[in-house]
Amino acid sequence: MKRLFSIILVFVFISVSLTAQSKEALVYFTRDISSDSVVRLYEKVGKPLTGKVAVQQSMGEPGGYLFIQPELSEKLVKQLGGTYINSTGVSDTVKIRKEIAKEHGFTKVAKVDVIDENGNIELPVKGGKILKKNIVGAHLQNYDSLLVLTHFKGHAVSGIGGIMKNLSIGVSSPAGKRLIHSGGATSEYYTHKSQTAFLEANAEAAKSVIDHFGGKVVYVSFLFKLAAASDYGSTHPKTVMDDIGILASDDPVALDQACTDMIYATKNSKTLTDLFESQNGIHSIEYAEKIGLGSRKYKLIEVKNSGADMKISIQIQSDSGKHKLTATLADNSSAVAFYELLGKKPVTIKMSDYGNFEKVGPLGTRLPRNDTSITTQAGDIILYQGNQITIYYDTNSWNFTRLGKVDGVTQAELKKILDKGDVTAVFDILK
Repeated sequence: MKRLFSIILVFVFISVSLTAQSKEALVYFTRDISSDSVVRLYEKVGKPLTGKVAVQQSMGEPGGYLFIQPELSEKLVKQLGGTYINSTGVSDTVKIRKEIAKEHGFTKVAKVDVIDENGNIELPVKGGKILKKNIVGAHLQNYDSLLVLTHFKGHAVSGIGGIMKNLSIGVSSPAGKRLIHSGGATSEYYTHKSQTAFLEANAEAAKSVIDHFGGKVVYVSFLFKLAAASDYGSTHPKTVMDDIGILASDDPVALDQACTDMIYATKNSKTLTDLFESQNGIHSIEYAEKIGLGSRKYKLIEVKNSGADMKISIQIQSDSGKHKLTATLADNSSAVAFYELLGKKPVTIKMSDYGNFEKVGPLGTRLPRNDTSITTQAGDIILYQGNQITIYYDTNSWNFTRLGKVDGVTQAELKKILDKGDVTAVFDILK
């Protein structure tokens, strides 16, 4: 009887294990890179973060620019009453970290906490093969839940710079960083003897942070500003791919895997995928699944931002009189930012003719760019160089960002409205 009971237990254990392994994690995706989309994806994940919320988001390095701008996380961070956390690195100080946070605009959004300012604590790595402990800033214990915002990218050492790196190197104090880089050998100095041990240490350190919060963690990853080099100091790497979008999940393994898959599936990704493979970056994700951080199986659910909901009016004053047009904005972060700008107050732009195919004028501020090679059509509303608005009444080919399109007018009608001289255009949300 005892033997039969043991066999039943083993069978149940195997059945539960196989069911858990076969379960697909949900990963939400949007092509729209905006603060509204960050909030929307967080809400789709459906895992409210409560208590005192820490926000792990890289604030960049001195002189760098390829980080997640605070404007993109501002709405969600304020909604959660969150605090940006940071830790010192190889050669900087708490003072430098605070200066970077201020210089890059994070202190305007929320409080910034350099978590190792008052020393370190050790987090146990339960079941760790490489690490028995992780060393993080003592202030981490002051928080109840964690929002992880990751700029997913290529990385010269880890190959893939995703959630595992963000939660390991990104959270650890300098002693912890040294311990991870050495594959658990030492916290006293930097050494990198084994790539496999380093990648596995990344996953184990991430596990210690997730365990510390009891799984009360939500992950948002940005697939944009995709470069294949570090971004700091006088280094200004060029992006090697077009922006893809934002993804979110409560499963860090599924999210890192989904980001990796989307890059492989995108044209012109070879520079990044070669880097991934040269450092065996996928092993960090594989090992994270092995130690129970999540599943590499996932279901990708696209969350579309309805451009049809972003309708604007355009009042045109030209030599031919006053005219009122309506337009539908595009589905991209530039259009969303423009719509949000108009939500504060109408924008008046004096527009001049250029090239016998457009009216163009200064916006007076900058919007995020999503430039692609476009052949314009009559009625296209275009963002040029991030700070000029153009209404096209004929064709032109260049790298632009399409903001939207004027509704229901022919080319002949639009030419007549815009006339030959300067015009004044008042853009506003359609009421």
